[in-house]
Amino acid sequence: MSNYNLISNPNEPSEEQLSDLLSEVRQAARQRISRVDQQLRASLNAAFEDSRKRRDQRPQPKT
Repeated sequence: MSNYNLISNPNEPSEEQLSDLLSEVRQAARQRISRVDQQLRASLNAAFEDSRKRRDQRPQPKT
């Protein structure tokens, strides 16, 4: 038999409350990841575009 205490403390959240909280945390994490992903994509696109513009402005070597 395990040493797990089956008597719950009335001050502790219920399983349903914990489940709801975990769902909220997951949703917040997904939103944050999505926002960071969008910012990263925008930054990378801007960097690629800037690099392309600088490359196009360089004098072409004479052949």
